[in-house]
Amino acid sequence: MALVEIVANNLHAGANLRKLEVGSVVDVDDATAERWISTGKAKETDKKKGEKLTFEVATPSAPTAELYALQKQLPTRWQQKRNARMMLKPRWKN
Repeated sequence: MALVEIVANNLHAGANLRKLEVGSVVDVDDATAERWISTGKAKETDKKKGEKLTFEVATPSAPTAELYALQKQLPTRWQQKRNARMMLKPRWKN
């Protein structure tokens, strides 16, 4: 883990992608710290304490089989809606 001080005003990070304020000190993993420093978004700091940021990956709430079944229905529902709209639309004007 590495402590870095934020120097860019357009940096969003963390599990909820909140905006990090310029001058705030955060504790991030080494790879993230190197990437931010190399792109000029942060600089190394000698301060002792910083807010620890964790990066999480969200998982789908529905089982994969259930999601697959829903995705298969999408084109069918779209076609049904399109066909219903075509039935209501006049084919020629008087």
